[in-house]
Amino acid sequence: MAMTAFAFSCDKALDSVGAPSELVGGANLAACDPAKYDLACMQDEKTAASDRLLDVLGDLKDEAIDLAAAPVSDARQDEYGDASRAEIEREFPVIKDHPEADMVQGILLKLLRHRETPSGIDYNIHIVESGMVNAFTVGGEIYVTNALLQDVESKDELACVIGHEIGHNELGHIAKQLKQTELAQGILGEETGAAVAGFIGLLTIGFNQKSEAEADLYGIDLALGAGYDACRGIDFWHRMEANETPANELDNLMRSHPYSSKRAACYKSHIADFHKYACQN
Repeated sequence: MAMTAFAFSCDKALDSVGAPSELVGGANLAACDPAKYDLACMQDEKTAASDRLLDVLGDLKDEAIDLAAAPVSDARQDEYGDASRAEIEREFPVIKDHPEADMVQGILLKLLRHRETPSGIDYNIHIVESGMVNAFTVGGEIYVTNALLQDVESKDELACVIGHEIGHNELGHIAKQLKQTELAQGILGEETGAAVAGFIGLLTIGFNQKSEAEADLYGIDLALGAGYDACRGIDFWHRMEANETPANELDNLMRSHPYSSKRAACYKSHIADFHKYACQN
């Protein structure tokens, strides 16, 4: 399950200032092209050794899985999402009549229209009951908690969150998880294989940081393409940074998500370098 936590600390009503005029329909707005993403923003002198280790080992793990496991189709990812819904909804009950349901659905549809090379994944979005400020995706099924909707500052920020979850699917991160699980099940049997795949996931949790950064950048591209102001996300990551322990090598190896300071830096550099716009925050 690809899960991304967003912990906001403001109770402003949802509004949307929209993307700066220089980015809306302008020549500066680059098309989504993940092959051109620059993740140098993820390097930090405080975590230089662990950053290099995560990069090398993460790439080796991905290459090994790709060589050993069969490709995962979009239809298989949809099946994975459908099969997981009952289990997820036992822990996170769906709020079917949430007053923001239409707004959330509208953001999803706007973002999906701006995929450069769209997959055939069938997307659905659900608002679920939870005190955790969180969003996560399982095979095209995207879940946002009611706590997240209470805490986000704007539709712009929410669009970046939802775009991030779309990115996990479109960039093949969910398919990669399925490959790992199905490879283990094929070798060890379904029950044991699933347990071993989960254990491997825990041991290699730091390898997820690259995927999280890629999904961040993809979410920025979708949000800007749909007319939202992705610069708003920079302030959010700076707020998150205040709640984290100082960056260090050991903690970095055990984190599933990059430090918020790195994510803020990646947001700012991506919008500046990729879209030629300097956010004023």
